[in-house]
Amino acid sequence: MKNLRLILLIFGSIFFLINETSFAQEGFKWAKHYSDPGARSQVAYDVVTDANGNVYITGLNSNGYSVNDMVTIKYSSSGKYKWGKTFNTSSEYTGEVGKSIALYKNGTKSYVYVAGEVAFSGLTQYIKIIKYDESGNEKWQKEFDPGVPGSSDFVAKVTADTLGNCYIAGYSANKAFGAKYDSSGNVIYTNLINMPTG
Repeated sequence: MKNLRLILLIFGSIFFLINETSFAQEGFKWAKHYSDPGARSQVAYDVVTDANGNVYITGLNSNGYSVNDMVTIKYSSSGKYKWGKTFNTSSEYTGEVGKSIALYKNGTKSYVYVAGEVAFSGLTQYIKIIKYDESGNEKWQKEFDPGVPGSSDFVAKVTADTLGNCYIAGYSANKAFGAKYDSSGNVIYTNLINMPTG
């Protein structure tokens, strides 16, 4: 047993050293700071990269307590700022937040799906899905309301398949929801199910 422990200890030490060396060899590439002059602070919630190493980020610009705008940003593989898009519904709504981001490729072009939450008086009223092309041009936007009265709706994830279909998932109160849109923004289906309790 002592020999086994010694072998495991030696193996673990070697594994740790190998990993420490490999991490050190990677090196630090770049860091970028995004700032909107009209906002007090920024928060990133999700990030993805494409086959060319471009980086896409979604999150929010904050202008104070619960006063937010959804923001989506693209950087090149070398860290060069490419574009940034801000979504603000209207002054009646206090907050728009980008929570999840996904990509899909159609031929040589990449497309971006962003899913977030739009709030009023502290409660999320509905889910917002926006599609951009790789240059930051908006292709379409959709609103999804799971239909649970008096409860905030929260996005867990957006993803896309190779055909460009968009899938969102999240929850509201004790219910989970999901929806599928095609690449043109047409609803294919929506689901709302009770989550187990206890």
